[in-house]
Amino acid sequence: MLHFLSLWQLISTWCRVLAIYTFSINDLFQLRTFSQVSATCKSLINLVIILACWVIWKKRNKVIFSNGALTR
Repeated sequence: MLHFLSLWQLISTWCRVLAIYTFSINDLFQLRTFSQVSATCKSLINLVIILACWVIWKKRNKVIFSNGALTR
């Protein structure tokens, strides 16, 4: 099972940025401020973060509201 922390490590590797260590959702969106990459790359990183959060949220809702099991 993919852990939440390893998800952000995989994303940071894929986006070729420093490792992502966050403690809140605000920390994720602060990455744009501190990343040393182009504006286009910052926008793409932001998009990937939003998509990852959406997938996590959808999975959470499935488990909570449909009594679904956590599956891969």
